[in-house]
Amino acid sequence: MRTENGEGYLKIGNKTIDDLIDNKKIDCKMRAYFLTVRMVNGWNKESLQIPVSTYSNRLGIDLRYTKRLLKKLTEENMIHRNGSLTSIPGDYIQWWGSGKNLPPPGVVKILQKGGQKLPLKQWSNITTLNTPTLQVNTPEVFYMKLSRKEIEKLESERWYRAVMWNYGKFSKEYIEKTIKDYDYNTRMSCWYLYQEASNVRNKEAYFSKLLENYQAKEEL
Repeated sequence: MRTENGEGYLKIGNKTIDDLIDNKKIDCKMRAYFLTVRMVNGWNKESLQIPVSTYSNRLGIDLRYTKRLLKKLTEENMIHRNGSLTSIPGDYIQWWGSGKNLPPPGVVKILQKGGQKLPLKQWSNITTLNTPTLQVNTPEVFYMKLSRKEIEKLESERWYRAVMWNYGKFSKEYIEKTIKDYDYNTRMSCWYLYQEASNVRNKEAYFSKLLENYQAKEEL
């Protein structure tokens, strides 16, 4: 694994990247990545101790959800973590495509060590490493019985629908209503809170109350 060697840095203001970190319209996984860049590069370090709680507090999300995001970032080689010790790998070709099978601009000009051009066929093999098994965008595909392994390969709304249906046993109508009424970060944090609850008699009413309380706290 190569780490950043300080060549070709883009100068960017702290406020700009802080705005990206705090922008809740951006996927939480990318916000966590921006926070890593902000802290590691901002302190001019090759690596830095960044506890899970630091990500959780700054992003305003549940600790268990945060751990899942950091695991995803590590698996996709966007960050490297050894305990809390965090660094940023320099080999960006590992994750540029983000599973969408799209090569980065000028991919044929990207050089391997030794000056060889990277073949497009090889790029295709790299970008499909983390591609989820289920590619269909329609909601209905997630309202079926899926194994834990299949669910863990999903991202964002796909994952939310799958866990709410398979683990929570919520109705399709209720799941879609929560998606319409609340943002993803709120719903995911409340899902982890719901998992820790016990003796819930009316699960939809209880989950709705969690959503209301969490959103109210966020708006303070």
